[in-house]
Amino acid sequence: MVRHALVVCALVTPLGCGVPPDPAIAGRVWVTRTPRGPKDPFAAFALGSVGKGPAAGVFHHGSLYAGAYRAVTFRPTGRGRGELRELQTGRTRTFTYRACRPDRGYDRCIEVGGDPFGQTRYQSKDRWRIPGRRADPAVLAEALAALVAGRDSPPRP
Repeated sequence: MVRHALVVCALVTPLGCGVPPDPAIAGRVWVTRTPRGPKDPFAAFALGSVGKGPAAGVFHHGSLYAGAYRAVTFRPTGRGRGELRELQTGRTRTFTYRACRPDRGYDRCIEVGGDPFGQTRYQSKDRWRIPGRRADPAVLAEALAALVAGRDSPPRP
């Protein structure tokens, strides 16, 4: 049931084409905070490569039951920066990121600029890696559902 909440993320799979994004931010789930349940709002994103060209990803803002998302491509343009392109509107923006000190319970932290929803800080745990090298939205949806259900690890393919 929760898996269906983010089924719209499935649009990302055929769209990106991938020069891998910075490994420091790619291939993992990033959240503004860990939701306490499926109705608890949070923001999250994940980026990954799916072939040749820019990486694909999705930004989510809301809960698992309701929210908004932006499917994007990401092309690195330098250390700690890249170009985000929203697929719906074609709008491009500079996306910047730099490491910060994580809160207790998290292993990684990044401060960002250019987030489609205006977020400025995301955190992750080392075990929140998305399996494989592809930007697979079904795996992202399952990983977010696992996170909300209190399981810290995304499902394995």
